[in-house]
Amino acid sequence: MQTPEQADPEDALSASLEDYLEAIFHIVIEKQAARAKDIAERVGVNRSSVTGALRTLSEKELINYAPYDVVTLTERGRVAAADVVRRHSVLRDFLERVLGVEPDEAESAACRMEHAVPRSVIDRLVAFADFAETCPRAGTDWIEAFMGECGPNGPGGRCAQCLAQCMAEKGQEGDDGPADRRHRHAHGHLHAAPAADMQMLASARPGQKMRVSAIASGAALKARLAAMGLLPGVQIEVISRPTRGPLIVSIMGGRLMVGREMAEKIAVAPAR
Repeated sequence: MQTPEQADPEDALSASLEDYLEAIFHIVIEKQAARAKDIAERVGVNRSSVTGALRTLSEKELINYAPYDVVTLTERGRVAAADVVRRHSVLRDFLERVLGVEPDEAESAACRMEHAVPRSVIDRLVAFADFAETCPRAGTDWIEAFMGECGPNGPGGRCAQCLAQCMAEKGQEGDDGPADRRHRHAHGHLHAAPAADMQMLASARPGQKMRVSAIASGAALKARLAAMGLLPGVQIEVISRPTRGPLIVSIMGGRLMVGREMAEKIAVAPAR
């Protein structure tokens, strides 16, 4: 199967077609299939404008389409759509969680940026966001400091004072200084008790309908799972959970095998 990175440049999608593909992806998650009316409403165009885009996506073998019928994603289309959604979510989360941009503004900016930012830059943003949240030299309190008085909205100008204080604390506390506290704080979210209705996919029972809540892993696995369609918010159903071997889950009308080790890193909650 061809991945987005291996795709022929001639098959590259325009920003407009990526918007249609992303819209179809979200509608299929919600309704299992999309209609032209749904797509037009989500993209914000009239129905006559949708027809040409659907024909083009069908010619590229990204969707299953026939006039007056429902629209579904092909396997190739699901991979391509997941890549577009991943770029959008990474940009939005980076702007919101790392830079402290307001949610609405982050969403709007991500929509404008996702088509222009190269995939290599997206991958670096993913790696940096993971580093900023987990590295003991950074950590979530480091991000919170930027969002507060150290960031563009704060008074600033206290770096020398802050550094002097940190050096003094490190000298007084030895091995259990600020860096060590940051390390525990940054990594604590991976080991803290989950919410009452949340569990790891590996422990979900057959027949349970769940939504992916979070991926407790690094950038490489998150990218791999995104290509499979396993993104936060996506609904899945556990079909089989053998004693050994991979789980089988239903996702977007198809079936997917998820290795047990991978399933231990996917947090899910009951679908509402």
